Amino acid sequence: MPDGGLFYPEIPAAQASVYEAAQSLCARRYPVEPRFRTALNEAQLAVLHAYYKDSLVPCIEEQGLDVGDLPTLQQFIETYFTEGWTPFATIESLDEEGWLALREVCPEWPEGFFD
Repeated sequence: MPDGGLFYPEIPAAQASVYEAAQSLCARRYPVEPRFRTALNEAQLAVLHAYYKDSLVPCIEEQGLDVGDLPTLQQFIETYFTEGWTPFATIESLDEEGWLALREVCPEWPEGFFD
């Protein structure tokens, strides 16, 4: 994707094994840094929640979109790995171009979060 993210299209059943082999080869040749694969700890989740509350939710709402209710910090921490609430989750009205534009204006992660 233009924003550096990955999009996995629906793969026809006849192509599934070829796709899985290509994914496996790609993962071996271009491994994801461990810091991006490690589960977030409680302190990181608190930082993320604060970012959502103070920056991301207001930014998205300034674009005229409704994100619903932000869970409390405790709810957010308790359900992050099962429900994974994000301000983007309830937005259904955007096409791919709209999503990319929104994420450009309202970054999904706080600057330097993974540094």
